[in-house]
Amino acid sequence: CDDGGRVVVEVAQPKRDRVTLVVQNTFADGKKAQFNRFFERFYRDDEARSNEGGYGIGLSVAESICKRYRGSIKASWKADMMSFTCQLRSA
Repeated sequence: CDDGGRVVVEVAQPKRDRVTLVVQNTFADGKKAQFNRFFERFYRDDEARSNEGGYGIGLSVAESICKRYRGSIKASWKADMMSFTCQLRSA
């Protein structure tokens, strides 16, 4: 999230057999992002932030969890907001 930005978390059940989790955060430089690489283990998009801690495995783990439970996860960007949308089958 950008400094002074915001994070939004939403959960919905658009279909009886699906649950959707959306996590959004402000990310002004999103149009430069390499979305196809976000889920690679150890990938860090912004080298300037590499000293902020973390190892770049969080989204890779999230993708593994989604796949394990027959779901999906995708990243998108619009109007300075980065979105991660996870769809899972409901129990």
